[in-house]
Amino acid sequence: MGFIRTKTIKGKEYGYIVSNKWKKKEKGARQKVKSYLGRVYRLDVSKELSFEDTLSSELEEYLDKTNKQRIVKDLIRFEIMKHGFVKRGKVYVNGECIVDIGKKKVYNTRKGKAALGINEGFLCNYYIRKLLRFNESGEEEEVGYKLAKLFVESGIAIPKEVFIGYFNKI
Repeated sequence: MGFIRTKTIKGKEYGYIVSNKWKKKEKGARQKVKSYLGRVYRLDVSKELSFEDTLSSELEEYLDKTNKQRIVKDLIRFEIMKHGFVKRGKVYVNGECIVDIGKKKVYNTRKGKAALGINEGFLCNYYIRKLLRFNESGEEEEVGYKLAKLFVESGIAIPKEVFIGYFNKI
């Protein structure tokens, strides 16, 4: 797995997943771009919400009856609503940014890829797909660490109780 690198080009920020590779002959590490994330839009929290405020049932009942994919989609919806997105039809919009949770896409009004710089990470197509496909096995502690890291990298501040409920479904 790589890490995220941003570049500023003509005053606009763009995100990339890159990996380092040690080059002995060149005596140092070289970066290789693995994936283009899109134009980065940095967003601040504009509305104070709790995850439970967005649910139609009690949290415990929700976690018992809801599958992993639905929880991820609800967490994405919760996070973008906190950052000023409003629902328009089947998508969520904030200025130039559009999130289509059903199609697992984040893009701008010009249909270009976009990455939302929220919390400590970047919500983008790449991380939405990784979260929805997460199905690790192995040592419980290692799987928990990978899952927590993935949520942080995607910019989703998952409440502790929801993380535990999600983790128990793996």
